[in-house]
Amino acid sequence: MDQAIADFNQAIRINPNYAEPYYNRGVAHGLNGNLDQAIADFTQAIRIIPNYSEAYYNRGFAHGLNGSLDQAIADFTQAIRIIPNYAEAFCNRGTVHGLIGNHDQAIADYTQAIRINPNYAEAYYFRGVMYADRNNIDIAIADYTQAIRINPNFSEAYYNRGTVYVQSGYFDQAIADYNQAIQINNNFTEAYNNRGTVYEQSGNFDQAIADYTQAIRLNPNFAVAYNNRGAAYLGNNNIDQAIADFEAALRINPNHANARRGLELARQGQGQ
Repeated sequence: MDQAIADFNQAIRINPNYAEPYYNRGVAHGLNGNLDQAIADFTQAIRIIPNYSEAYYNRGFAHGLNGSLDQAIADFTQAIRIIPNYAEAFCNRGTVHGLIGNHDQAIADYTQAIRINPNYAEAYYFRGVMYADRNNIDIAIADYTQAIRINPNFSEAYYNRGTVYVQSGYFDQAIADYNQAIQINNNFTEAYNNRGTVYEQSGNFDQAIADYTQAIRLNPNFAVAYNNRGAAYLGNNNIDQAIADFEAALRINPNHANARRGLELARQGQGQ
C-alpha cells in the first residue's frame, strides 16, 4: 500500500489537476485507516470533478467510519443525485440513518437498494436488522432468509435469524441457524455464546458450558460468556466453577450486574 501511495503522489506531482490519483490515494488511505487523509483526497477529487459520484460515495463511507454521520448522509445523497440508481449509496445511507435512529428512512433506503438490485443480500440483511429492532419479527425473518438465499454463506444472516428465532421461542430453529453460522465461520464467538444460551434455556447445561468455553477460548475477555458459563455451572450445581466464572466476568467488567448477582447466589449456595 505504501508503494501505491507513493505512485499516486508522483502522478499528482506530474498533473495536480488529475482527479483519479487523488481518488485512488484516498482509497489507499482509507484502507490504511487514515480516514482524515482519505477524506481530504476525495474532497480534492470532487473539486476537480464536481460530479464524481464514486468520490462522494467513498467520502461518505469515510465520514461514516469517522463518526461524522451528517456529512456521510450528505455525501451519499449527493452520490445518489448524480447516479439515481446507485444501490450501494442507498444501502450505506440506510445504515447511517439506522445508526442515528431514523429507522423509517433506513428501511426506505434499503428497500430502494433492493428495487435497484433484487440480489443485494446485504440490503435485505440490514433491512432485517431494522425490522428486528422494531420487533417486526416475521418481516425480519423473511429478510434474513432472502439474504441467505442470495448468499448461502452469509454467516451473520444465519446468526441474526437465529437470534430472532430465540426471541420468538423457536429454539430448534435458532440452534440450526447458529450451527450454520458456526459451520461457515468457526471463529464466530457470539454464535457460540448465543447457542450456549439456547442450550442453557433448554436445560442442556453441559452443551451450554461447552459453547461458552469455546466462546471464551476465542475471546478471553468476553465477560458475557464467563457470566453465562457461571450461570450454567450454577444450574449444574457446580458451585466452585460458577464462582470462578462470575469472578472472572467481574474482573473484566466490574459493572456486570448479572455476574454480581450470580456470584451472590453462588456464594449463598456454598454457604459463604
